[in-house]
Amino acid sequence: MKTHFVILLVITALASQSCKEKISKPSAGPEAPVVETHESTIDDCYIEDFSHVLNANQFEDLFDEQKVYNDTLWMNEGSEFVYVTKTIGCPSITAYWKNRDFSDLVKVSAVDRIVLDNNTDDYFHCDDLKSRAGVEMRMTLRELVELNEDEIEFAGFGWDQSGIITSFGKGNLSNSDLTLYLDFKDSRENNFKYPDGSEGDQLFNSGEDKINPDALVVVKMESKYSSIK
Repeated sequence: MKTHFVILLVITALASQSCKEKISKPSAGPEAPVVETHESTIDDCYIEDFSHVLNANQFEDLFDEQKVYNDTLWMNEGSEFVYVTKTIGCPSITAYWKNRDFSDLVKVSAVDRIVLDNNTDDYFHCDDLKSRAGVEMRMTLRELVELNEDEIEFAGFGWDQSGIITSFGKGNLSNSDLTLYLDFKDSRENNFKYPDGSEGDQLFNSGEDKINPDALVVVKMESKYSSIK
């Protein structure tokens, strides 16, 4: 589904069970401004559409039917301290902020699982969020390559950057601001073990004979914003 936005002046960000935007468009005459409201269900909410969110309070307003909380995290093996706002439930989204007052959006990250109150994962798949580039959560590597129209390079599994896509080659996704992560489709099954030779800091190409493109799916997507552009 393609959603067209008329954006001249963002006055606030509100939601009801989903990503809803209230957008103000000034009128040509002396009358009060006309307010156009775009209401979308979570089924047509896109990870790229958070650019108007200025701080944690506005982010929380987008998900007023979900629990939202602020947190601080050490990342990149303890080398980076970040400020985040997380949703609890589906969609499972984390906003990363540049400042300690939880303002200046850096990136938004979404995962394919439901995060519970105790910050553990419920293994029900949550695939409501998608990308305007055509990427959807739980999309297989085969489908991703078809969308990209070029082979894809990605990292090994079972470490901090598990399954991160490092290159889209010269494909359709090569100029996007998306960062995608893959994992095995059945990785959350009981007693799952990564296949021999698939783990660790190494690179794979989707065109390799040993790669099964139907066994790997998109489990995480991130969209970068102004702070790090």
